Amino acid sequence: MSGISILILVVTQGERDAVLRAVRAANGTAHERQTFGDHAVFRLGSLGGAEILLAQAGEQGGVGPAGTMLTAASLLRACRPDYLILVGICYGLLENEQRIGDILVSRNVQELDHQRVVDSPSGATIAIRRGARVQASVLLLDRFNAATIGRGARPSIHFGLVLSANTLVDSKRYRENCKKEFPDAIGGDMEGAALYAAAAKDRVDWIVVKAIADWGFNKTNEHQALAAGNAAQFVVHTLMMSSLPPRTPRLAVTLCD
Repeated sequence: MSGISILILVVTQGERDAVLRAVRAANGTAHERQTFGDHAVFRLGSLGGAEILLAQAGEQGGVGPAGTMLTAASLLRACRPDYLILVGICYGLLENEQRIGDILVSRNVQELDHQRVVDSPSGATIAIRRGARVQASVLLLDRFNAATIGRGARPSIHFGLVLSANTLVDSKRYRENCKKEFPDAIGGDMEGAALYAAAAKDRVDWIVVKAIADWGFNKTNEHQALAAGNAAQFVVHTLMMSSLPPRTPRLAVTLCD
């Protein structure tokens, strides 16, 4: 694989199809499917001088056998991309400032699963967070910030802290507790922390770009297609405008060639 490459990782079929449509609308290139082990990798042509690869994790969440962490780790070793972008849907936390379909870009990701559980003197159980708060790639943040200039007002783009837990959140009480504990959070997902964990070991620049499909309670599938499409289109728009340098060493031969 020559030149710069960007691996876009998704979880659901709706997210995958949204990326396929958005990239093809931008560059007119039909995708080519290849297989590495258990993973299908789609070559989508180029955007902004970078080769675009697309892969889908086999299940929601970060830590399952087909989850984001192991999928990303395998693909990073096989394909050696320069950049890793997690694209899809999420829940919003600021319903007074956000709308369904608005796009969230991670300045930081807070991992929620790692915690210490203790008993208080009153007999209550207290969870003490021990998960890391990590910063997304400064370079990718710069490019996504720049891509907001000159675009329409809708959907709005929100940059900030994304909460990440291996939990499907469908509870108003839970998300209100998260808002109190992390007042600077803009939304949450199930895969962002796992993406970071895989990328950190390989020192690959990463970022999470997702759009709001619900508010973390009373979930339905009604707005998932809208959210997936908005996130995919903004990523494609950004990559078309961007000039990104190579970031990772190359192997003479890679398994995705």
